[in-house]
Amino acid sequence: MKTIFLVALMNLMSVDGYQHIYVFTKPTFTTIEECKDWGRQNTPIIAQQLYREYGPDIGPPHMVSCVNEDIVRKIQLAQDGKTET
Repeated sequence: MKTIFLVALMNLMSVDGYQHIYVFTKPTFTTIEECKDWGRQNTPIIAQQLYREYGPDIGPPHMVSCVNEDIVRKIQLAQDGKTET
């Protein structure tokens, strides 16, 4: 079974054109539904962490989603300018 992560897609674009993405590494989940439930119940915790990471001027995230570890890996590779082999 793959690990599920909560991921925030921010409204902020980096200089190289990538959208900022924040991956919450704790907690992790075993199902999408478990992740969604945690996200709905812990919106203030999510907002506080994003505020700490990006500061007050960023605003709310564009989207918060639950994705598996393969998607997180693809996002990280894309942002590093690499392709998955």
